[in-house]
Amino acid sequence: MRMSSGMKAILATLAAGALAWSGGAAAAAGDVAPVAPEVASAELIDAGCPYGWSTEVNVWFGPPRVDTDVVNLDRGDGCTLLDLVWAEEPFASHGAFMATVARTSREFVRDGLLTHAERAEIVAAAARTRVGGPADDSVPNTCPDRVALTFDDGPSFYRTETLRILRDRQVPATFFDVGMRIDANPRFGPFQVDEGHLVLNHTYTHPNLNTLLQTAGPEAVRAQMLDTEEAFDRAGVDRPFLGMRPPFLAANAAVQAELSALGFTVISGDIHAEDWLPDRPAQRLRDDVVSQLRPGGNIFLHDGPIDTVAGAALMEALPLIIDDARELGYCFGTFDSTGEIVADRLVSSDRPIPVVTEPVPYLPLLFGGGDPPDPFVIVEP
Repeated sequence: MRMSSGMKAILATLAAGALAWSGGAAAAAGDVAPVAPEVASAELIDAGCPYGWSTEVNVWFGPPRVDTDVVNLDRGDGCTLLDLVWAEEPFASHGAFMATVARTSREFVRDGLLTHAERAEIVAAAARTRVGGPADDSVPNTCPDRVALTFDDGPSFYRTETLRILRDRQVPATFFDVGMRIDANPRFGPFQVDEGHLVLNHTYTHPNLNTLLQTAGPEAVRAQMLDTEEAFDRAGVDRPFLGMRPPFLAANAAVQAELSALGFTVISGDIHAEDWLPDRPAQRLRDDVVSQLRPGGNIFLHDGPIDTVAGAALMEALPLIIDDARELGYCFGTFDSTGEIVADRLVSSDRPIPVVTEPVPYLPLLFGGGDPPDPFVIVEP
């Protein structure tokens, strides 16, 4: 909902009262004082907030998601305002959350990092959420060990189920989408962004860029990238930076030079389960991924590979992978413009998840296994 300037002024006035809160007292009757951060949170701060919140984003809170126009600043030791706030989750009450926001933002004003007006904007945004309240069903996502969950080749028939699983388990993910599949079913692109995921480039027709550069020259590589960016623009997909993953993870020095010249950050992947093979059962996918988990791990999967009929087994394995990762103490994140894993949260848009309505493009199929789910179409590279 878009707020009028008058409503913003009212909220700012309400926020002014919150600015007087101390770090240990809550204003609302029945609210309790914020609990002291757990030892793990203190250690997180002492370590300089590894895999913490990026300074490339604005301060926002949720649920529901409420954004500000205030940049998420680093206080000088690797920890940002959002890191310091979320390090105290879970909050005992909404008042406890508000006290944390008020105290932390006051410290940033004291250190000359925020103006009083910016602090008022932050506190007003926090007040409009239900964080810490009885209707807050958020899954905590702050810890020192973070991994990124990513998906290549979509959007496919399986994207609807992938998005449902991520919504149910509140996991932000990164989708490296193929331009021709975005063009085929464009509603997925902007929905994914609105839902809280990151959408980046995986070329237009999924060629091996090393081979393409050698056989067709640098213009062909550039066309693959720029055609996909144009597909994103047609679909209305917002991207915070130019990021991509090369198909097959194939990008030699010459290809990387071309991508860099276009301004792209190349993001690879280091944890996989060969989920593109149609004969891999769900338990094998789960075990392979979980056995490789490590802090900073970049999990790359496919919810409908572009050249095989695989996909169904991953839909069974994905919630198990997420649950196991959390059981092992991992949180989930996305990426900043340098390709580093950073903190994030999923606050659902609550909009209906799109479904495939137009044929999903596939390249000639490998490994056998029958046909992909309808609707689909095989296209020549």
